[in-house]
Amino acid sequence: MNFFKSSAIIFSGTFIVNLINYIFTLIMGRMLDVVAFGEMTAMFSLLLIVSVPSAAIAMMMTREAAVYSINSHNSIYALFNFLKRHVLIAGIGFWIIFIILTPLLSNLLHIHYSLFLIFSFLIPLSLMTGMQIGTLNGLQKFFISSKQSILNTAI
Repeated sequence: MNFFKSSAIIFSGTFIVNLINYIFTLIMGRMLDVVAFGEMTAMFSLLLIVSVPSAAIAMMMTREAAVYSINSHNSIYALFNFLKRHVLIAGIGFWIIFIILTPLLSNLLHIHYSLFLIFSFLIPLSLMTGMQIGTLNGLQKFFISSKQSILNTAI
């Protein structure tokens, strides 16, 4: 795939993701009262903080998948399966730490405990998604990667 076509695919996918986020914010701003909108914003801010390790995993997988793609696709498959187990274990570890810190966060942010419990299930999922998107980018499957990002945002 040439550089300009790949760049256009990534740009288009990112634009659509940002447009969905913008429309969602407008709709939620109209539907929710001030307190509920503040709670939603606080939860999305926490999601941003939690997704930092996911971005690091995505960059690492992009680099490794690009290097391994030169050799063979079987080595990428082996690397993906090896890291999938470790990332899942790390995700469960982060999830347990978050569950332990939930009462503190609930008191600090004045948000009901149950919202944090629902939110906590996104932590392992976020790490796994970062690994998948990084692998797709490393294999230069930009259309599939953009499509997955759009679906993640829409959901």
